[in-house]
Amino acid sequence: MAHDDIKKTFQTRLKMYPKDAKYYRALAKELGLKESDTYKLFSVMGAEELKHLLTIATPRDFKHFSDYHDDAFRFNLHTHTNASDGRISPEDWLDYMSAYADLTAQHIPADNKPFLTAAITDHDTTKGAVAALKALIRNPEKYKNLRIVLGCEFSTHYKDKTRLKAPLPFEMIGYSINPFDKGINKILSALSQERIKALPKIIARINRKIGTDSLCEKELLFATPLLRKGLSIYLPYGIYKYINYKLGEEVANRIREYIFTFDDTQGIKINQEPDNIFTALNRSGFGFLGIAHPARTLTGDSLAQDYIAACEAEGKDAGREIMLVLLSALKDKGLCAAEVNYQFQIGDLKEVYNAYQNGSPYPDPGNSTYLWAKSINDFIEQNGLLKTGGYDTHHYTLN
Repeated sequence: MAHDDIKKTFQTRLKMYPKDAKYYRALAKELGLKESDTYKLFSVMGAEELKHLLTIATPRDFKHFSDYHDDAFRFNLHTHTNASDGRISPEDWLDYMSAYADLTAQHIPADNKPFLTAAITDHDTTKGAVAALKALIRNPEKYKNLRIVLGCEFSTHYKDKTRLKAPLPFEMIGYSINPFDKGINKILSALSQERIKALPKIIARINRKIGTDSLCEKELLFATPLLRKGLSIYLPYGIYKYINYKLGEEVANRIREYIFTFDDTQGIKINQEPDNIFTALNRSGFGFLGIAHPARTLTGDSLAQDYIAACEAEGKDAGREIMLVLLSALKDKGLCAAEVNYQFQIGDLKEVYNAYQNGSPYPDPGNSTYLWAKSINDFIEQNGLLKTGGYDTHHYTLN
């Protein structure tokens, strides 16, 4: 596709999705592009177009069944670069995804979906999206068959004093965001600095709690790049894993609850408030939010015993109930999507979601994992949330 063809197709797209025109202008301004060169953002996908595509995407579009190439695989909206915890640079990510899209373009005719739409969704940083965008505009023809979504995976938590003994950690993904936006980057930078400051406090408190001085901040940071960068919801999990390695499973499990109940009431801030994320995105004027891999949200460490007992007395599962409370609260704040087609499920969840995504009956509908996933999926269906998905890619592979 030559320059003129790209320009023509880009102009046609702007007519189809007029709300995205302002998004392209904002990105072009940040990149120093002349108005006549805005077409160089040809491969970037705005929110209006992405929302439309998600209404026609099928679960099969998110699944990659081959070790090599799969023409039916069209969306991977959850990937990471080495700007957070991925192994691939944003520039190499762009080349890899583009090469895959080119193969698909050789094998099948153009239809109503791009050959491949891939999102960069690094943990708590927009640096990967910015780097890929700068590489993209240097040679737009090279990436003509690829569509990219500029995103970010935001770490956050839900607070509820009546139902939870500690904030419930989870993640949201911003899609088609402006990665240059000062408001978004301000809250991300502030959180990163808070986490970096919190880590020595946490290690010192845990050492006092178990009567040792053997836990070492530098040793933990050496093994955990995300903690060094002050990124991701991983902080308590990383500390738990480190204690398990250093002092054994018995000690780690004995203080597990202590590790997972640090919060800002103790002067330790490790997660973003959901309102901060919604506000920053709304003020930026671009993008929308979806909850990341909702079925993999871990509720057990946060549930209050009184709430568990109250749910049991009514024949309800507290984990499923708090998840519905969370989803409802997020929907009220403006949540638009949920990662139903997330592909990196493990254990029973993998079997459940394979059946769900294939439209097949689950072999044991009374299974607790099935009931957990069904309650989440039913909420998403009943509330009309868009269904996103991806492989949570971290390496030089799509899946």
